[in-house]
Amino acid sequence: MPRLMVKQGPDTGASVELVPGEKLYIGRSSELSFKINDPRTSRKHFVMGFKDGRWLLKNLSPPNGTFVNGGMLESSEVTALRDGDLIEIGNSLLMLVDEVNPRNDPLIGKTIGNYHIHRELGRGGVGIVYLATQVQLGRQVAVKTLLPELTRDENHVKRFYQEGRSTAAVNHHKLITVHDAGVFTRNVKVKGVPTAIDVPYFTVEYAPYGSASDEMRERGVLPLVRVLDIAYQMLEALEYLGKEGVVHRDIKPANLFCFNNGVVKLGDLGLAISSQEVSKPRGGLLGTPHYVSPEQARGLPMDHRADIYSLGATLYRLITGRPMFAAASAKEIARCQVREYAAPMSNFRANVPAQLEQIVGRMLMKNPDERYQSATEVMHTLSLVALPPEDPQMWSMGGAAAPMAGPVGRIDPGDVTPVY
Repeated sequence: MPRLMVKQGPDTGASVELVPGEKLYIGRSSELSFKINDPRTSRKHFVMGFKDGRWLLKNLSPPNGTFVNGGMLESSEVTALRDGDLIEIGNSLLMLVDEVNPRNDPLIGKTIGNYHIHRELGRGGVGIVYLATQVQLGRQVAVKTLLPELTRDENHVKRFYQEGRSTAAVNHHKLITVHDAGVFTRNVKVKGVPTAIDVPYFTVEYAPYGSASDEMRERGVLPLVRVLDIAYQMLEALEYLGKEGVVHRDIKPANLFCFNNGVVKLGDLGLAISSQEVSKPRGGLLGTPHYVSPEQARGLPMDHRADIYSLGATLYRLITGRPMFAAASAKEIARCQVREYAAPMSNFRANVPAQLEQIVGRMLMKNPDERYQSATEVMHTLSLVALPPEDPQMWSMGGAAAPMAGPVGRIDPGDVTPVY
């Protein structure tokens, strides 16, 4: 059963079991279900309950506030909690511990280095990402590890370390930050024989609201004002990368990570490369077919304009709710990126302004010379777009992102990055 544990404060080490169907009141009063002996907490600080498969926390308007994962809740705000979420009240820090392990992963519930592993956030062809708590600092992080079966492949290990170095080498407020890196020992069976192997990992910022892909999945088609908000933030990241001479090569909704107050950061620099290296022809396709530029699909030299194309494909997906091309295979989708043009977005969404249609269309030109030549240029033209009125309840610009119903980090098969 899940538990609410006190990680910091006068009651450090205390915990209480959460039972579906029963409300749990937390505060300073001795009459409550779980008393916190912290003078800066209120007599009734917040209440927790279980509904629709989620643990919900309702703030009870305490004078000193309630903070979840660093974000302050409104007076009577209700928010959904997940395993590893941190709740700050007064001088106390509490954590929801609800470790789910459907794959019987031996790392779940264990501590590697300075990181306690809670649950899996997602996995791809080469690695697994976990939610963890950095024990000494009490902060949540995402831990990315190489798949155990790939640790003996020198090329995969090299590429994994390159991703960590690429991410650590850039520093911008719209890029995910790398915290740490290391190696841990894991026992596996190799041809039936128990064997200890070294598994590399690195830790990055944890995005509590998942990715833009998760946001679409949970909320449906996003309001246009939210799409433009995401676009501006990602263009800031691309503007910086362009000045640094770095081409990301894997812009897509699953790599746009969401934080409190609508903040979005670009992550997963596993395919990022310097413009000098990427100017050389390369065999095969590196990237995600739904979002690769034509030159990338053909293995030709490319520059920062390839990322502008990929962001255009990403905006198309966010606006319409569907990828530009539907095909039976990754190679066929890549062929469409080279030879075909996507149907107008207005075919799938009636309120798309003609100016926005034109901007995304220019980002998606097959010839890089016919696209916008810089992220700055795209930002300028987007700032001139007049959006139609939309239901204000769908999204509040600058407000805290509403919690999503399901777990974050689920992998959309169409968003997996193949390397072949």
